[in-house]
Amino acid sequence: MFAKLLVSILLFFNPNMRLDAIKAASNTTSFITDVPTIVSLNNSTEMKNACKDIESDVKAGEERIEQERIAQEQAEAEEAARQAALAAQSSYNITYNNYNYSNNYSGYTASDYTYSPPAMTMGNYGRLVVGGTSWVLESRGFQDIVDRGDCWVGEGYPLIFGAHWNLGFTAIEYASTATWYKPDGSVVTLYKVSEDWNAHNYGTVTKSNGEYYFSNPAGPICMYTCEDYSGENVYLSYWTY
Repeated sequence: MFAKLLVSILLFFNPNMRLDAIKAASNTTSFITDVPTIVSLNNSTEMKNACKDIESDVKAGEERIEQERIAQEQAEAEEAARQAALAAQSSYNITYNNYNYSNNYSGYTASDYTYSPPAMTMGNYGRLVVGGTSWVLESRGFQDIVDRGDCWVGEGYPLIFGAHWNLGFTAIEYASTATWYKPDGSVVTLYKVSEDWNAHNYGTVTKSNGEYYFSNPAGPICMYTCEDYSGENVYLSYWTY
């Protein structure tokens, strides 16, 4: 039995081994006629089962590596999204009293912000608060007002409030209410009644249907802000008391 095993091993590693060499290596001649060939080895049940086991182990290993790779990519994507959210959150600004308060605390949300400022700086039309941001309301001027981060008031009917989109006035796009602190000490809650996402400003603010903002107004207060740096595409909304 041992001799047969030895010959099988010799043939497995050297299928072309000469018979006399096999005899010399095994130092026997009695079993030469019973020596299995490489073909019989390859077709043996034991060999086939061994190959299947190896193939199964390799496949299982490859599947495990692929699952680990997918899990790693998902973890990296989730971490990148978390870091992006923290970065966006850290740049959230609250403007109050002509000061810019930046929230730089990780894990802090706007709803958690409870800062109580001192007495508000007022314009000749008071101050407007939308969400967590407020603006001085001033009619004495125009470009200088909005460039410093305040809100311009155009007099007439309806009153029109305008401020730069990149200085936070896009808050009016997502809010349904606003608070108007008037110079006389009264406080008025404003309610949005209509909005137009496709208005324009070609010197005078116009609705998407071509009417000027003061034509058939939906409320006594009109608020608008630019949608991009061109200054021509604007968001327009009407508010009532």
